Amino acid sequence: MMMVSSLLRCLGLFASPIFTSWTNCHDHNPFCNTHRIVSSIRLLAIRLSGSQGQSSMFSPIHCGLFFTPDHIEQAHTHADEEPFRTAWAYLREESPTEPVALIQWNALRYRFDEDANAGARAIDFLRQYEFDFSQDLLTTTKTWVTLAQSFEMIRGHKALTGERADDWMATFADVIATLNNEHDLALYEQLWLALLRLIAGIVLEQQTHFDAGVAYAKQFVAHEIRPQGHIPRLVEASDGRGLYRQLIATQALVLIAEAATHAGHDLWSFHHRGVSVMTPVVYLLYYYFYPDQWKWDPLPENTDESVTDEDESSETDDAIVVHPDFATIKGFWEIAHRYGRPKDFKLLLENARPIYDAYGGGLTTLTHGLPLKKRRGLFGRYV
Repeated sequence: MMMVSSLLRCLGLFASPIFTSWTNCHDHNPFCNTHRIVSSIRLLAIRLSGSQGQSSMFSPIHCGLFFTPDHIEQAHTHADEEPFRTAWAYLREESPTEPVALIQWNALRYRFDEDANAGARAIDFLRQYEFDFSQDLLTTTKTWVTLAQSFEMIRGHKALTGERADDWMATFADVIATLNNEHDLALYEQLWLALLRLIAGIVLEQQTHFDAGVAYAKQFVAHEIRPQGHIPRLVEASDGRGLYRQLIATQALVLIAEAATHAGHDLWSFHHRGVSVMTPVVYLLYYYFYPDQWKWDPLPENTDESVTDEDESSETDDAIVVHPDFATIKGFWEIAHRYGRPKDFKLLLENARPIYDAYGGGLTTLTHGLPLKKRRGLFGRYV
């Protein structure tokens, strides 16, 4: 105990809230004693290592990982215009029931609508959330990506300061350390872990993690994506899951590019022999409308599995029937269309909005939508 106390004094942690809570713990809970002190030292070590040798390129913004204050300002400025009008209504009137999504939803309400009560709920839900360690690796990784984004959105809330914030970050650092030891991963699992590690670099302000995520994304673009847009190692198994793997990998890649760009490293501009982050996005865009042309996997034999991407109140016959994987993995479209040609995404977005994907950036129509251009009517007037 004396040795640990001396170490903490040297590190300036002796009077910290985390150390105080540890020394005041009277139930002698092993988790309380051991976990808190080890996590505290680890978190401080991570912060110190992350502050050394940082280049000017790494400049994390603590807002929402995939969006910045500029995105929030845009959503407010154009609140009475589409697609923001519908997205705002969706945020204020709807609420998911799945625990991880519910945390994210309340965090979004706090960050975008300055709803302090929603922020407090998100903090309570985050602290009470019991993670299921029996989940598969991809689900585990996706869950922690969303939890980390939620933490960033409620960061700065008066109920999440000092000990509470540090305690969560220490737990997050433990998770990253554990997952980094995973072996024999599928290609898409490696990509999602790269996303989580890059995010950890931002949340913990640790450039080593950030740089590792950036480096992996670059080598993925350079070596795994064909100029046509497909990812051979993910689609050529002919097991009926190629489209899913292509989608889930593309979503991770888009999220990496967006988070990295807002933290100082523009991955959207990275190209290797004509291949970029946008290459698999554009490739998938075609198959959204023509899934029967997907040469790697057939459509589900049961047509009931297809999803009509149409507002239930619509009375038109122009509904687009999409592959079920497109109906669930969709958050990246709004993000990517800001870097592509908007007209290429127009029809897809019109049919899919408002887009909410708990594991794909959140309510991306609100965070990443662009104001619809007004049409010129008679006599040159906008209508």
